[in-house]
Amino acid sequence: MSEILSAQSNDELSMSASRFATHLERSGLLAPVAENKPTRTKTCIRETRTSAFDGFAARCAQPTFARFPQLLYGLAYVRRMRRTLPFIDTIEAVQSWKRSLISIGSIDRAIKLSSEFHAATPYLFTRLDACMFRSLFLLKFLIMRGVAADWVFGVRLCPFKAHCWIERDGVILNDHLDTILEYRRILEV
Repeated sequence: MSEILSAQSNDELSMSASRFATHLERSGLLAPVAENKPTRTKTCIRETRTSAFDGFAARCAQPTFARFPQLLYGLAYVRRMRRTLPFIDTIEAVQSWKRSLISIGSIDRAIKLSSEFHAATPYLFTRLDACMFRSLFLLKFLIMRGVAADWVFGVRLCPFKAHCWIERDGVILNDHLDTILEYRRILEV
């Protein structure tokens, strides 16, 4: 993907990258900057710049067992919520959580807390748990710690797939940047 985004012309692309770029253009995920210029630009994600999940902080954090009671509370809360509430009510609850915050916290604090969250969650659930559950759980944890973040939903075509993640100021807190670049943002809570 980085080869496609950084190329100044189609001549600079390898054969497989050229085919993939054509596929992305047909799917509406990439668009030429102008008709007379071959330079491409990503249109699937606006403002997302990087992923804390890919970075040093997510790999090196140690579980903070002092936060386990809060994590267990958040886990039980989110599990009950997902089982009992329709999706629209879940969205409204998240909006209510965010409105109740007194301050939004810093991006550094959001990255630190999400790093602690990822270090502790292998003890609570597997990576195979759905992205919606993992994202909602991380968002609840951040909000309980006084840090705001956005719950972002995206879709892709060919094959169709939906995905969600948590983001703060253009930094993805619970997924890899390459994964997110496959999706077109459709909702941000």
